[in-house]
Amino acid sequence: MLIEFVDKVVLVTGSSGGFGLATAEAFLESGASVMLNGTKTQKLEAALEDLKDRFENVEACVADISTRAGGEDLIDETQRRFQSIDILVNNAGITQNTAFLEISETQWDAVLDTNLKGPFLTSQAFAKQAIASGRGGKIVNILSGNYLWTRAGSAHYSSSKAALEMLTRSMSIELGPHGINVNGVAPGLMDLARRGGRGPAQAFVDIYLKDVPMGRIGHVEDVTGAVLFMASTQADFITGSTVLVDGGYAAGRVDLPLAPPPEG
Repeated sequence: MLIEFVDKVVLVTGSSGGFGLATAEAFLESGASVMLNGTKTQKLEAALEDLKDRFENVEACVADISTRAGGEDLIDETQRRFQSIDILVNNAGITQNTAFLEISETQWDAVLDTNLKGPFLTSQAFAKQAIASGRGGKIVNILSGNYLWTRAGSAHYSSSKAALEMLTRSMSIELGPHGINVNGVAPGLMDLARRGGRGPAQAFVDIYLKDVPMGRIGHVEDVTGAVLFMASTQADFITGSTVLVDGGYAAGRVDLPLAPPPEG
C-alpha cells in the first residue's frame, strides 16, 4: 500500500533527533511538507540543514510545547510558513528512569508537562485552527507500551503515557464531529542507535526479549509506518484507537511454559 502526503502539511513535535526526526523524514519521503520542532536551537538547526540537503519543503521552529504560549506559537508559525496544517504528530517526550521513592516534584512535573500537558495544549491549538478552516485533520499521539504495563523506575513516565492514551480517546469523541481523527501509536522497545540516539542497554534487552514473540526489539521503520498509516486517508474511519508496535510484548508472557493439566 503506497501512502502519499502530497499537498499535506505535517507538524512533528520533538523532531530534532531520534524517532521524531525519523518520522519527519518518512513524511518528507512521502511528499509532505514538514515543520520540525525542538527546544535546542543548535540541534534543531543541524537536523534542518541535513534534511534541506534532500528536501525543499521542510522548516523548523524552536518552541517549548509544555507551555500554552509555546504550543500556540508553534501552530501559528506552521500555519504562517505553509499556509495550512493538516497533521499533528505529538512526539515530544521525556523518558526518565528514577526509583519511585526518589522521584522529585521537579522530575514529575517535567515528565508530565512534556508528555501530557504538551500534547493537550498543542492539540487544542491545532484543533481550533482546523475547525476554523473547515479542513479537519489528523492527530497522532506517540505513546509507549508503558501505557499498558510498567516497570521499576518509570512511575512518572508510565503514568504520563497512560494518561495520554485516555486523552487520545477523549479528544477523538469531541473532535470527531469536526472531521479530526485522533489516534495513538505505542512503540515497544526500539533501537535508536542507527538514528543518532542511544541504543538500550544489552542487559535490559536480553531480559526484555524473553517476552517478545517476534524475538527482537523494534526498528524505527517499524513504527514510522504505523504513524504514516494513522495519518493517512487509509485511516479515515479510525479514531480513538491506539496501535501497539511492540513485536507482541504486551500480548502476554512468552517465557512461561505450557501450563500442565490440573492435578488430582
